[in-house]
Amino acid sequence: MRARLSFLLAAALLVSGAAAADIGPNLERKLPLLAEDERLWVNVSLAEQATAAELQQLNATLPPELARAAVIERLKYIAADTQGDLLAYLDGQRDLGRVGHVGALWVTNLVVCEATPSVIRELLARPDVARVETGSDQPDEWVGVGELDRDGALAWGVEKIGAPFVWEDYGYDGNGIVVAVSDTGVNYNHYDLRDHLWHNTDEVPDNGIDDDHNGYIDDYLGYYFDGAGGGGPDPMDTDGHGTHCAGSVSSDGAAGINCGVAPRTRIMSLKVWMWATSQGEASVWEAWQYALDNGADAVSVSLGWNYGWDPDRATWREVADNCLAGGLTLVVAAGNDGPDPQTVTCPGDVPGLITVGATNVRDGIADFSGRGPVSWADVAPYHDYPCLTKPDVCAPGVDIVSCSWENDQGYLWGWNGTSMATPHTAGTVSLLLDAAPSLSPAQLKAALEHYARELGDPGKDNSYGSGRVNAFASVSSVVSDPELHLLFDGYEVYDEDSDGVLEPGETATVHCRLYNMSLVTATGVTADLSTDSDDVTVTDGHDSLGSLAPFEEAEAEFTLEVDPDCPEPAGLPFDLDVHADNPYDLAEAFELFVPGYGLWEDCEHGVEPLWRYSSNGENTWRQTDEDSMYGLYSFTPNNPGGGYEPNLDCSLVSLPFRVDAEHYILTVWSKFRLEGGWDALYVDIRYSEDDGWTVLHTLSGTLGDWIKRVSDLSQHQGEIAQLRLRFKSDSDDTLDGAFADQIYVLDYEVGLGDAALSARATDDGVLLGWDIAGDVAGIYIYRQSGERTLPGFGTRLNELPLAGGRGSYLDRSPGESYLFEVFDAEGSRELLGPVEVEGEAPAMNRTSLATPFPNPVADSATIQFELGGEGASGVTLTVYDLAGRRVAVLFDGELAAGRHTLAWDASGLGVGVYLIRLETADCALTRRAVVVR
Repeated sequence: MRARLSFLLAAALLVSGAAAADIGPNLERKLPLLAEDERLWVNVSLAEQATAAELQQLNATLPPELARAAVIERLKYIAADTQGDLLAYLDGQRDLGRVGHVGALWVTNLVVCEATPSVIRELLARPDVARVETGSDQPDEWVGVGELDRDGALAWGVEKIGAPFVWEDYGYDGNGIVVAVSDTGVNYNHYDLRDHLWHNTDEVPDNGIDDDHNGYIDDYLGYYFDGAGGGGPDPMDTDGHGTHCAGSVSSDGAAGINCGVAPRTRIMSLKVWMWATSQGEASVWEAWQYALDNGADAVSVSLGWNYGWDPDRATWREVADNCLAGGLTLVVAAGNDGPDPQTVTCPGDVPGLITVGATNVRDGIADFSGRGPVSWADVAPYHDYPCLTKPDVCAPGVDIVSCSWENDQGYLWGWNGTSMATPHTAGTVSLLLDAAPSLSPAQLKAALEHYARELGDPGKDNSYGSGRVNAFASVSSVVSDPELHLLFDGYEVYDEDSDGVLEPGETATVHCRLYNMSLVTATGVTADLSTDSDDVTVTDGHDSLGSLAPFEEAEAEFTLEVDPDCPEPAGLPFDLDVHADNPYDLAEAFELFVPGYGLWEDCEHGVEPLWRYSSNGENTWRQTDEDSMYGLYSFTPNNPGGGYEPNLDCSLVSLPFRVDAEHYILTVWSKFRLEGGWDALYVDIRYSEDDGWTVLHTLSGTLGDWIKRVSDLSQHQGEIAQLRLRFKSDSDDTLDGAFADQIYVLDYEVGLGDAALSARATDDGVLLGWDIAGDVAGIYIYRQSGERTLPGFGTRLNELPLAGGRGSYLDRSPGESYLFEVFDAEGSRELLGPVEVEGEAPAMNRTSLATPFPNPVADSATIQFELGGEGASGVTLTVYDLAGRRVAVLFDGELAAGRHTLAWDASGLGVGVYLIRLETADCALTRRAVVVR
């Protein structure tokens, strides 16, 4: 009778909601919704746990290596001493079909299981249970926080944080340090990683035996933890995320690109279940437990659960705190749910670990980077930290290159995420431990935060944390004789019209920023600026800065003058030489630009006049005569003879150009045969370096004929843009390749259309012919000779438009090629050509005068003319009104043969039509110009 009464009493307590254990908020919400035969994953936290005080005492009284062993021993003892009865109960319930998977952890005293509601209620009533909670149930949500932008080098992020200075100045490269990567696995065959992997030397691989009795069979390179009793000994990456992260920790560049911050760090591969479920959470906890038990120094954790997925935050913190107490440093991503506040994901929200946000190449915080603060005020049993600042630091995490999972010698470019920033920070932890092996997780976190480069608001903030990781300064703080390093950190241009853009004839001041990234004060700092360009003069090229304290910034100021005849566009190269008395010397080169008006690229004059090379690794772009749309040449990333290399990410970036009312339609002609969906030619544009690149066209697959791509840039009138041709190939099959030609930004499309054009040499000059179908109101023809002519298209031959249909025109001053400007009755225009001359025409008088550009003229215009023969004396260029009155003399004197450009200031003239007249001893030429206001 007494037993029956006890059972009824227990049942009554459960029905009324009374329980010995706390019920977690997720479970409290989900339990009433379950059917009685439905199983739910629950995390059962036992009542007896190691206290923070006792683990801290072990660390305080023992050296680090003994303290870790003591912490592990204590955690294992508690689990072994208290879990037996609970596991026996669950085994019995499993025999009755009321429980599925059962697992046990000791890193926190925790049992996980899949149980029916009745079993869960019984667990809540047990006196040996402190809390029962369930976690995520989002099997379609992936927890990785790095994204691939599918759209002998050194990766930019490695260089940005100063890691090479650590290798070169101090000799620390992570040698002997073990960093575990809990992720999708690691391609342990990659050339950049394979010779410095962690091996479980107490395990014989592939013998089917748990040789070291650690509970895992054949765990020679690590393990695959699936959180549900499955998994196995092979941690090979089957996704790419984990290998990319591992490469950022310790790639050594054996396959061509050094992507790793600490290139001799040994990688322990811990493959986990990367889906937002309770199973996924348990897999990560078990992986961290394995890392703690098997000697890892740190774990790089590029994953996270947002709060909408209901992570078991209390258990995450218990596991993390015990790992930290055992000397295992946890470096965790802040998540990619920014830019709103309170978007740091779990476990990045745990107080004691190192939480990492992401920055770009200009040290700007990435939009996606998770922001703080975080709160633990409502999380039992903690109820602390109501407004904790997170992240702790930030690191490079935009457009990151690292190792490929599917090609043992390949790389993958363009990955973005706090997933990418996290291994940069974990690599820095490895460098610190190489320099000072006894540093605790708290000391490592302090070294990272204290010596980070402060960005954003003063002090620690919820975007950048304490700043961007500075590996060199952090390591310098733990060595006995730190070195000096100054960083050239960019420049600002202050010009006469305050637009920050250099123009012909303009005087400007350039401020070059210097940053002392070291712990040594630089004394007697001087800076000198020089150039070998004829288009600019440095009029004041020396500045004395005095002393530069650690982490101090200074600006060296220089004055320069741009030549009035500087071409537009132009690149102006400069050399910056910095000296300190310590002694220390720094030499840097950079380029300032004078923008052009629109873009004019026929690919006939080589790459470098209008483009600059940019790449991750090898850049294979070149001019080629293997194919072309018009003329002889095009641009290609292909190998000579055809085909292209795998693992390319190389670009041509145009000089800056202005987008205005006459330059806003982009035309690009292309032809390609590429592996569809994997290899591509991208046409990108940007309007400032801060905004990044926007993809206009993605060209992939096979297109055997030349095709025109057009983009309207009119919404950006008044801005300065740059165009990028970016070619990317993966590590697999390659095909014939890609070509680009006839790249223009004008006020209409450039293309052949339905037209037949010809230019044939005769004894009298060049006979031009055309047969253009459609509604053509008129045609203008332009002669081109020698180098490209900007602004404008060359010398216009006909003052009045020629008729459409079929026609001809004889040019008695032969050029090398010709352009045909066709317009309809509504004023829509298209540029056709260039058309190369067939045959060789006799040399004749080439004196010509181009129509002023722009025309109509508002305040000023450019006038180009060409003198044939040996040149001429008595050359005059005069402006008349329609009454024949001379209103301006633009030139009167002697000039050599060739092309000349003069500026015409029309600001003092009234509105109307004016005649521009060029006179020499042999000829007189006239062009019309309309002045408007």
